[in-house]
Amino acid sequence: MLDCLEGPPAILSFLCQNYGLHNVPIGTAGNYDAVPFNVSVFYLDMHRYSRTVSRYDKQVSTSIFQVGAAKLLQIVLDQEKINELKAVIENLETQ
Repeated sequence: MLDCLEGPPAILSFLCQNYGLHNVPIGTAGNYDAVPFNVSVFYLDMHRYSRTVSRYDKQVSTSIFQVGAAKLLQIVLDQEKINELKAVIENLETQ
């Protein structure tokens, strides 16, 4: 996954040390069964797969989550409020 990220080296290092991002494989599409069993979290297409093994009966369960659109650091501007504040500033400057 590290190959898909860009950022300052200090941030990338932090993510690798604390979250192991350099150990998470990503595929564009493919066969779920082709992924080695010792890989517990991986991405195929637009889904995150997470495999866990029961401590009691050794059954394998797989959770599949759809990966959504990137929304990090997304800023939503209230254009109406901006226009209102510009009008207030303009009125104050003309007085």
